[in-house]
Parts: sequence; structure tokens; C-alpha cells
Amino acid sequence: MISFKKRFKSHHLLSHEALLRRLKPKYRHNENLQANYHSYRAGYLGEKSVDYKLSLFPKKDFFHLPSLRLQNNFHFFQIDSLVLTPKLIFQLESKNIKGTLQYNGMHKQLIQIDGDKKTSYKDPILQAEIQKRHLMQWLQKYGVKIPIETIVVSANPNSLIQNPHNDPTFNDRFISLENLIFRMDEIYHSYHEHLLTLSQLKNLYHLLVQHDMPLSSDPIKYYNLKKHHFIQGVACERCFYSPLKRGRGYWTCPKCAEKNLLGHERVILDYFLIHRPFITNNICRELLQIASPDTSYYILNSMGLEKTGGNKNRKYLAPNLDQFPQDAEPKLFELSILDR
Repeated sequence: MISFKKRFKSHHLLSHEALLRRLKPKYRHNENLQANYHSYRAGYLGEKSVDYKLSLFPKKDFFHLPSLRLQNNFHFFQIDSLVLTPKLIFQLESKNIKGTLQYNGMHKQLIQIDGDKKTSYKDPILQAEIQKRHLMQWLQKYGVKIPIETIVVSANPNSLIQNPHNDPTFNDRFISLENLIFRMDEIYHSYHEHLLTLSQLKNLYHLLVQHDMPLSSDPIKYYNLKKHHFIQGVACERCFYSPLKRGRGYWTCPKCAEKNLLGHERVILDYFLIHRPFITNNICRELLQIASPDTSYYILNSMGLEKTGGNKNRKYLAPNLDQFPQDAEPKLFELSILDR
């Protein structure tokens, strides 16, 4: 039995995609915003590459948990991928960094060399070990005793891994994506005792899912954004003019006459990601630049959102994070930036 929990984009990535759709162009080209978006996107793509490799792991009884965030006492810790097996738990951390990667065990640093630029990162081996200790303490609270093996995966196929001081821990724990399955298989066969039954594995899997606490970001506060930074209403997907005018069941661009049936849905979903996890009829009218409460009421109800309260106090709630579209990368973003 193989159980794979699907990986979804994090709130950080989704909210940055939303910002790059909703911010006016001159604010969209903020260097910090673009760098963060590129980092979150690269991390997600690297993790997806690891997911694919894990699907080839030749073991029947294992469970895969992506992007797991747990609380240990007063601290939260995040694990990119967790693989539960009857013998042991694999804790995988992915690094999607291009260029040459040099490890310095003495100073606990990973150095990225990309052309003439050098960038220092925290020791990924040490980071994984800290997460491992948190996980061990968390599992002990529930009476689970099983070995945990950490592996850091270089998910970028174009990166060159160098260990100039031949650090044995780095050689053992930092591997390329292509070598992941072989290394996991090697480690798996070094353990001989089955410590958990299939039923116990299932229970542990559901326990971890139950206690997963995904992190939500606050981009408004982080980037100090104000109302005047944002596009007003629904924007035209052809010429980018805004706001579009609401006609009989669709949106029309006054500039190029392009029609859009569901342009409001993306705007409302982006509002949830950027501003707050609920919306009201009044806020919706201002957001979409429409005057009619009845039109706003129809639009909000057509999206099938959960709601609380009644009449003037009614709030429409944001869907769960895994229900947001996963393929809605910002069209208004300069794609050349992504390929740097």
C-alpha cells in the first residue's frame, strides 16, 4: 500500500501570485517582492520534483506527507517531505538552488556560486538535524519510537555539488535528486526490524495530518501595502485596462470591448489571499467597483463559498488553501524574471 498526500502551493506562494496580479504594474516590479516570489516558486517546483521521485520508491508500505508543519511546545517546525515506513521515517529537505554548491563543514555554510556571485546559506544538514530533534520530541508525546533518517536533496538538475573538505556527513546526507531513490533504498535495507504495523502506520499518518498547521502570511503588513497600490475592480486580460464594466452576466472592457464571464472569481480569491479570510457584500462591491448589492449578492453566492451570519452581518469565507487554483500563475508578470 502506497499513500501519497498531494502537495499544494503554500500560502506564501499563492499570496505572492495574487500580489503580482492585483498590484499596479509600477508596484509589481518591487525587487524584494520579485525575489521572494521567485524563491517560493523555485522551492515549490523543487519539492514537486522530489514528490515525483518518491513515487518511484520501490516499497509497498509507505506513506508520504508533504509540507508538514507541526508545533513542538512553543515552537513550530516545517518538514518538506516525510516518508513513513514500517522500519523508519525519512525526513527529506529539498534545496532548489542553481549553480555550484560548495559545503563548508567548519563554518556550517553552504556556498552558492552562480557566475560572479557568491551567496551563503545556512547549513542544510544542521537545519535538517534540528527539525529531526523537534520531530522526535513530537513523536515521543504520542508514544511513537522509530528511527528518523534525514536527507537533504539538491532538486536542481543543473547544480554542481562540491564537498572540497570531503566532509563525511555531507557526503552521506546531501544528495542529488537522481540519487534519491537509490540512497533511500540503501538506508531502508540497513534496517532489519519492522517497528510499526500497517495499521500503526495508518494511525500515525492520520495523526500527523490532523496536527498539520499550515502557515499563513500577511503580505499587506510585510510589504506595507496601501489601497492605492492595488488595481481597482476587474482588469481586462487582453489590454489590462481596469475596471471592467458589469453587464448582463459578464464583464466588458470599455477600452477593447473584450468580454469576461468569470473575471470576478479570481479577484475575490486573490482578496482572500492578500487581505483577509472573509468578504462581505459591501467589501465585494468596492473590490469589484460595482454599485448593486443584488449583483454582489449573486456573484458571491455563485462561487459556492461557505458563509456565516445573516443579512448585513453575512460573511463569505475563504475556501481551504488546497481549494485555490494551483495553475493560476500571474499573467501580468514579466516571465523573463522567472528564468533568471
